[in-house]
Amino acid sequence: MTAGNALVLLGPAGQAVAPAANRVTIQDNGIDLHGAIITDEDSCAVGRTVLVMKQVGSRGGRDDVRFATDTGEFSVGYWSVRARRAEGRFYAEVKATPRCAGDTSRTIRVTR
Repeated sequence: MTAGNALVLLGPAGQAVAPAANRVTIQDNGIDLHGAIITDEDSCAVGRTVLVMKQVGSRGGRDDVRFATDTGEFSVGYWSVRARRAEGRFYAEVKATPRCAGDTSRTIRVTR
């Protein structure tokens, strides 16, 4: 493996640092889909992009559709998107970054 194939973060004393763990949640309140990015690292929540995906076939299949995006706010990474008329199965996703692990929420079924 060459140096260009892997990104390793180094902490104090040159030790490798693992990306910070986090968890993304999703809920429906009848008007919005909303949730939070839960992590001990504020930088992994605040300003982080959340993808809200509409599940079409099996979960994670290439046929899932990006429904909306939002950005985590406040220290808990709260996010919210309008979904007044949306129906179907939805999940939230945050992509991994060099400092933060990625995660995918559970799938919820929304009926109006």
